[in-house]
Amino acid sequence: SSPDSWLSAIGRSSAVLVYSDEGVWDDGFEHIKLFLGQHGYGYSTVNAKGILAGRLQAKGVKLLIVHGGESWKYLASLGKKGEAEIKKFVSSGGSYIGICAGAFYATSDRMGGYATGPYGIGLLSGEAYDGAALKTAPFKDGMLPFHVFLDGLKELYQIVLFGGPSFRYSEKEAVEKLKEFQKTRLGI
Repeated sequence: SSPDSWLSAIGRSSAVLVYSDEGVWDDGFEHIKLFLGQHGYGYSTVNAKGILAGRLQAKGVKLLIVHGGESWKYLASLGKKGEAEIKKFVSSGGSYIGICAGAFYATSDRMGGYATGPYGIGLLSGEAYDGAALKTAPFKDGMLPFHVFLDGLKELYQIVLFGGPSFRYSEKEAVEKLKEFQKTRLGI
């Protein structure tokens, strides 16, 4: 299916769950809600207790958004059972969007900032590199432009970042991941 049909399938219902619990950045949470509302997407919130109770497996849930905050608190709150629930959700066709701390949480390794070494739940194999914490050019905090390449959304957004990962892959790994995404999620 195309990105347009994928967005339509998740968009106008409570098929989107936004994580809201200890460690989330309140301003980031409010902006996710505004973004979803401005684009006509319904959502519900889910906390660690809900994920641990199997809420991701509820009929119709298609997307989990885990946004910015303190990923080490997500790891503590969700633990191994939460990791298993999220992995089961994704392996059965659900989608995961990790923004900043949500991206750190999803990876298998981290370099810089809170920790260096094995980290996160391993939903994505690769190293989450905290270039802002490591003061590596061109990484910086502040208002930055981001391009979005999904039909139905405008192309450029201004997003405030306070850290956040970039991902380190070899060129071969990046091409393989892109092909896998296109095949499994976009049907091309």
